[in-house]
This record gives sequence, C-alpha cells and structure tokens, in this order.
Amino acid sequence: MNLTKKQVKEINKVRAGCEKLDYCVYTTFSLYNRFKIDIPRRQAAILVPLYFLNNEWYIIFTKRTNHLPYHSGEISFPGGSREKQDSGKKETALRETEEEIGIPREAMTILGKLDDQLSVADINVTPYVAKITDLTALTHMKPQESEVEEIFQVPLHFFYRKSTFWYENWIRNKQPHKVYFYNFNGRIIWGLTARVVKNLIELLEFCNTCEEN
Repeated sequence: MNLTKKQVKEINKVRAGCEKLDYCVYTTFSLYNRFKIDIPRRQAAILVPLYFLNNEWYIIFTKRTNHLPYHSGEISFPGGSREKQDSGKKETALRETEEEIGIPREAMTILGKLDDQLSVADINVTPYVAKITDLTALTHMKPQESEVEEIFQVPLHFFYRKSTFWYENWIRNKQPHKVYFYNFNGRIIWGLTARVVKNLIELLEFCNTCEEN
C-alpha cells in the first residue's frame, strides 16, 4: 500500500506517542533477522534506553568527556567492552549503563537486540534496546565523571524529522560507506550511534500495534 507523506507522518506521530510501543518492539524483535558479526573480534555492547513519560517516548544519550582516548566529546549510548566477569554481552550493556548513568538493571527490561555494528576500532558492538520500567530511576541518573560529560534525552518523534537528518558518503578502508547524522539542538548524533538509531527507527516501521489500537 502506497501512503502519502502526510499519512506516513501521522503514523509516525502515533508511534512516537503510543504507550504500547515497547510491546510492539518486543514482538517485532522476536521476528527480526538481525545482522550478526560472527568473525572473531573484540566484543562490546551498548544499551539504548527508552522510557515513556507524558504520552511521549524518549531515548537517553550521553556525551563523552573530552579527555577519553577514543570518541572523545561524541554523542553515544551507555556501553563498553565486554569484561571477563560479564556472563554475556547483555550483562556488559547493563553493567556499563549502571556505571555510566546510574540506572540500575532492576529498573530496566531488555526488549531485544539490534544489528551488530563494527566500530572504527574494529570492535564488534551489539546494541540492546531496553525500557526503563521504574521512572524514579530517572531522578537518580548521574554521569560517571571519568567518561560521561552529560546525559540528555531526545523525544522519539524527533528522529522522524527529515529536516534534521542527513548522510554523507565517506571512504573507510578504501571502501565507500554512508555516515548518518542527526542534529538535535546543536548536538550532532553521528557515526555508529546514528546507525543504531536509524536501525531502531526502521525496525519500528514493522510495528502496527499502535495503529490498531
């Protein structure tokens, strides 16, 4: 079915304000054939934290401190390298989120995994999507001083605005690839973080729970 731009805009508006979106994401993940990187590489995981408040979904981001050796000053999601004590990548994502922004794992429910991403440092990064179920945890968020300069939230509907999104064609390892960008009030979300966001937004296009209710 071919939809007009106006119809697509209205559907996206409904999705961004649908309280049942988490259920929709969870069921969509169960059918999602995500891209996996099976070649042995260094392992890492990140977490995409979502929460619903005042009829709106939000995504939590961090800004990394300027003194870090990698990706300093960039916008990112909580996450990091898998450590020996981690039982798996999910454990890595939850642990890093607790450490970096102060949200305990007990306050979150994992909804699923997005496509694996290969970082510029040749690290295999697995993104987990989670819903913050205990909103009181938001009032206790605190940036980890050694790694996080700022914690901020972006309403989901923002990522449906074409006027704030663009891509550029870059060359990496002599191969062309697209680099995505979002401009949120002067904060530039780009690179791996933007790829993860775009992956999530594209996955939401398969959700129809909110349209039906």
